[in-house]
Amino acid sequence: MMLTKGIYDRPQFIPYPDPIEFLKEKGTILSKWFEPSRPLNVLELTDIFFNSERNLLAKIFLTAFIQIVKDENIKNYLIRGKKLAQKQIEFLNDTLTKDDLPENSMINATVSLSTVSPFSDRLILGMITMANSIAITYIGHAILQISYRDHDLR
Repeated sequence: MMLTKGIYDRPQFIPYPDPIEFLKEKGTILSKWFEPSRPLNVLELTDIFFNSERNLLAKIFLTAFIQIVKDENIKNYLIRGKKLAQKQIEFLNDTLTKDDLPENSMINATVSLSTVSPFSDRLILGMITMANSIAITYIGHAILQISYRDHDLR
């Protein structure tokens, strides 16, 4: 249904190479650091897309939680998290832009204006803490798969 409405956010399309090129010389992992830069590979694109989508979704949740949380310390923590998610989205989209690939965009999701919380502040903080630990795992996974030497990891 999202495809027919044109709101489905697809990952980048990677065409099959034509003609197929085979490796001509053997090299070591370290030799790749001295070669000119290359385009992102499929594993890197997958991780960029997945982490960008995760941050876009987190930004929506944080927006909703910020308006319903009563405790000011928790609210400030969530605001910092929302800024961090935005910063990561921008970094990942800039990485795609450098390789002339389309950026990931925000899905059409709106947060209601309700300020009545269906959850306690404590439960919201617990959910965000759990989501942060999962996010760190995903970012660690992405870092392990990077073989791209000229991107810095901030």
